[in-house]
Amino acid sequence: MGIKADMTDPAAVADALGRAEEAFGPVDILFASAGGLLKRSRCVETFLDLWQEAIAVNLTSTFLACQSALSSMEPRRSGSIVPVTSLAAFDGGGPGASHYAATKGAVAVYVGALAKEVGALGIRVNGMAPGPIGTRFHDTFNTPEGRKAIVERTPVRREGTLEDVAEAVVFPASDHASYLSGEIIHINGGLGMI
Repeated sequence: MGIKADMTDPAAVADALGRAEEAFGPVDILFASAGGLLKRSRCVETFLDLWQEAIAVNLTSTFLACQSALSSMEPRRSGSIVPVTSLAAFDGGGPGASHYAATKGAVAVYVGALAKEVGALGIRVNGMAPGPIGTRFHDTFNTPEGRKAIVERTPVRREGTLEDVAEAVVFPASDHASYLSGEIIHINGGLGMI
């Protein structure tokens, strides 16, 4: 079931969660993936409104989704939250992406902080940090030449796919990862080895 919602609006997020719970029951897993680069802009050319929009789209949306899901998970003392950060959080991103990298870095830190806060309640929090994934993001914000150059630097010599990300999310969200919390799983074909 698809539910369209402004993930930067607390009331819209709460409404979306309520509608999902009406249809499927209490929330067991949250995959918080809202976000985006918005546009490339060098730091010295980035206006405050772009900076604030990046914070809203990438960080506030994650906070609101987690907060809303926790209202369902905490009383049952069970659940798994999987926010999406980015390789950019760890390497600064590409040209003109400092606002994006900073907000995704904040999401990465939030994963650890939230894992500490809710772990004793039986709720696990693990982040996903995709690298170059063949999506509209790179169609919009990269050139074919730029994408080719990234692939040539990537040890597995290809872009990732949505399926690569989806498959990686299944494990930390499942009971098979019952002792995994506060981790960031990097999905980048070896491009950003840490």
